[in-house]
Amino acid sequence: MKWSLQKIEITVAAVVLVILLVWMGSAGVWSANGEIAEEEDKQVFREQIAVKMDVTKGLLGGTEKEYIYYTGLEGGAKKAPDEIVIAIDAGHGGADDGCVRRGVKEKEVNYKIAEKVQKKLMGLGYQVVMVRESDTFMTLTKRVKVARRAHADIYVSIHQNSSDITSARGVEAYYSGQNAKEDSKRLAELLHAQVLQETGANKRSIYEWEEFHVIRESVMPSCLIETGFLTNASERYRLSDDSYQEKIAEGIVSGIQQYFNPETE
Repeated sequence: MKWSLQKIEITVAAVVLVILLVWMGSAGVWSANGEIAEEEDKQVFREQIAVKMDVTKGLLGGTEKEYIYYTGLEGGAKKAPDEIVIAIDAGHGGADDGCVRRGVKEKEVNYKIAEKVQKKLMGLGYQVVMVRESDTFMTLTKRVKVARRAHADIYVSIHQNSSDITSARGVEAYYSGQNAKEDSKRLAELLHAQVLQETGANKRSIYEWEEFHVIRESVMPSCLIETGFLTNASERYRLSDDSYQEKIAEGIVSGIQQYFNPETE
């Protein structure tokens, strides 16, 4: 019996749909009465399905291909900045304030630093995607999807830290061992070092960490940087200062520059 290409594609599509339906059940998406329990779950579910369908495009003859990113370490011709796409993600947003102390909201500090990073990178000729473009709430799945659709070469998530120990202070960075481990680690190390150099902040650790969705689930080298503690009074004061935010942004940009130009490390 001969099968046409069209029939084969329809059959593969049906198999993929069955797999997705099985995944829905195993993930506990549906409640006992067959309806999705909460509106937030609906949004997350829709976005997860969209990401999974993006992946299946390659199986169904679409345009989705293996994700290829640029690190500056490849042999051959180097890419110019205007050929490189950088995703900058200001953590939290909208109804999600993040850490709040003495009227200082993490989401606002994150966004101000991200805007400064964007401006500096664009001034150097890079293509920059602001994952969160305003004070709006975005699910973690959607944040990853924005970077993926832009075909970003790296993903940098900017956050502020908090602790029950009010004396805790300094800069931390995180990367995932499940996602472009060596490239993500190098990115985290460079940003961590350069922010410390620019700010003179207390040096804290770099962690391989799998609990942060955006750096674990993104397909390009990614890191999350905590640039200070809002629970520390003196550091909170500095983090609220525009000139100190400029120093943090300069450090992040310097680390990115070194990442794509390893000969300058």
